[in-house]
Amino acid sequence: INDLVIPNAVNGIKVTGIGDSVFDNCLSLTSVVVPEGVKSIGYRAFAGCRSLASITLPDSLTSIGSDAFYGCDSLTGVTLPQNLTSIDHGAFGDCDKLTSIVIPDSVTFIGNGAFAYCSGFTGDLVLPDSVTEIEGFAFSCCSGFNGRLVLPKNITAVNDYTFDSCTGFIGELDIPDNVTYIGERAFINCKGFTDTLSISDSVKTIGAFAFQGCTGFDKDLYLSDKLEVLGESAFSGCNGFKGSLKIPEGVTKIEAAVFDGCSGFTGKLVIPEGVTEIGSMAFNECSGFTGELVIPEGVTEIGTLTFSGCSGLTGELVIPEGVTSIGNSAFNNCSGLSGKVTIPASVASIGTDAFSAWKNTVTIHCYEDSAAHKYAADNNIAYKLIKEIVASGQCGDNVFYELDSEGVLTISGTGICMIINLILLRLLH
Repeated sequence: INDLVIPNAVNGIKVTGIGDSVFDNCLSLTSVVVPEGVKSIGYRAFAGCRSLASITLPDSLTSIGSDAFYGCDSLTGVTLPQNLTSIDHGAFGDCDKLTSIVIPDSVTFIGNGAFAYCSGFTGDLVLPDSVTEIEGFAFSCCSGFNGRLVLPKNITAVNDYTFDSCTGFIGELDIPDNVTYIGERAFINCKGFTDTLSISDSVKTIGAFAFQGCTGFDKDLYLSDKLEVLGESAFSGCNGFKGSLKIPEGVTKIEAAVFDGCSGFTGKLVIPEGVTEIGSMAFNECSGFTGELVIPEGVTEIGTLTFSGCSGLTGELVIPEGVTSIGNSAFNNCSGLSGKVTIPASVASIGTDAFSAWKNTVTIHCYEDSAAHKYAADNNIAYKLIKEIVASGQCGDNVFYELDSEGVLTISGTGICMIINLILLRLLH
């Protein structure tokens, strides 16, 4: 069979559906007309019909099943009917000769990989507001689109890999107000986008690699105050972003490489107080940041290459009490820092080349016999031992004192108070 016209009735019984795998791998089939009255096309009904170039679908059709036309790689065009509501998993997957697609405003569901690897699509992809769910991989590797992407306003998630490697989309990207979740690799390598990435205030999660390699965005990046999860490498390689970066207060963990290579950011880097972990390469090569780096008190670990190449940072570097490890090359080539690095006794390990490329200008302030003391001595880095405070307190409302292990008494504040006997009593006890 080359040209197939499916009858609207067989033996007096109306045809209302095309069953599963009915024409699967009919390699000679070149055209199909599906009659009015058919409401559904089943699983793999025409899958693998590699010579199929033309398909006519009726207005009565409401659902296209999983893999229904998967691998029909001679199909050059299809008009989706106005009553269609569901395009299921892989329905047109790997139909790489399709050049355009219009999703009618009756469709509510687009399944996993529904149009994956349809690399022949060109122009805009406008998804109507009737669509409430787009599953992962739906348009993965549709690299031919060369116009705008318009997302429907009623979706609540952009799922994993949905627009992975759709490299040709242009213009700004607007994430709708109802979206709370942007999945893993949702827009990875969509490098054609330019101008602004507008992420709605409703977004709580941005998954790993979500926007990695989206190099075309060239305006400020605004992150929602409701954001809680910022996944690994989420914005890695997005070197076009400009302006300052504000990480929302709800983020408690900055994952590995999340802003790796984002060299376009400028101004002060503000890390929220609630952050407890900063992953490897989190801000690697973010050379545009300027001003003092303040690491929150709750941080316990600074990973490998975390701030490497942040050459614009200035001032002193203070590692807060509670940090237990500093990774390899963590502050490599932070050449703008003043040279004074204070490392608390809580740090138990310091990786290779943690302060490489500026270690000759560094003086590490550390406690005697601490890991930092040993690291400085072993790496020929200048160091100064921090004197241990053996007594401290307050006399009156405004006078404060400290006595260090070398017997140096420091008094601060204003007022008059005799405190020598008090200090001696505390030392004796």
